[in-house]
Amino acid sequence: MKKISLEELKARSEDLGYYPHLIEIARVAKSPTAAFELAKSRRVNYPDLAQGCRYLAMIKRDYGKEAFAQTAADIQKSANINSVLFNLQPYIQTANRLSFLCNCLQNYPSLINEEFLKLHPSDEYYIDIVDALLKCFDETESSIKQKFFELLGDEYYLKVANMFVEIAQANKTADRYRLEKTVKVIQCYVKAVAWKVGIQFNCRLDDCVFSYAMSIRHQKTSE
Repeated sequence: MKKISLEELKARSEDLGYYPHLIEIARVAKSPTAAFELAKSRRVNYPDLAQGCRYLAMIKRDYGKEAFAQTAADIQKSANINSVLFNLQPYIQTANRLSFLCNCLQNYPSLINEEFLKLHPSDEYYIDIVDALLKCFDETESSIKQKFFELLGDEYYLKVANMFVEIAQANKTADRYRLEKTVKVIQCYVKAVAWKVGIQFNCRLDDCVFSYAMSIRHQKTSE
């Protein structure tokens, strides 16, 4: 019987990166079949994960423990990156929404006809996201903080972002200056967190998180 390539086995077992206990099953199982049966008993409603456990165990059998360990590390790293990207989406969406509002103030002053833009009720969600980010910022990991301030350049932007939240919550309005600085704060936070897991953004945030996530699997399988 022809041996399945390492690349294909890795691709078939990639979803196990989210389930460390299944990776451990594949590591200790005496055979791929044993790994499949044990994983199936643990995840009764997820037969694809049991199959993935079998494929991962096949790597250990056919390509050795070193290849198994490297594959396990790779798929766990990929899962961690995807999880970070998923958790960053509210911040990306908020930065994009505030950027849109800022552009409205900049490009359509005759339509708005005033310095402050009246916020829509749906914008409360985005204001809450900014508020939560600022309130929990002190608890952020030190290396991420350091990268954040390196990207930000001016700590005063944080104070401006806090003022933006206070005014937005009290008056339901926003001005261009505070919008711009708040967007900068969010973007730097996103980039700092992404940097921590090895993602470098070389463009605007708009849709690059999604495009990066979609490209991860192709990059991994082509290496």
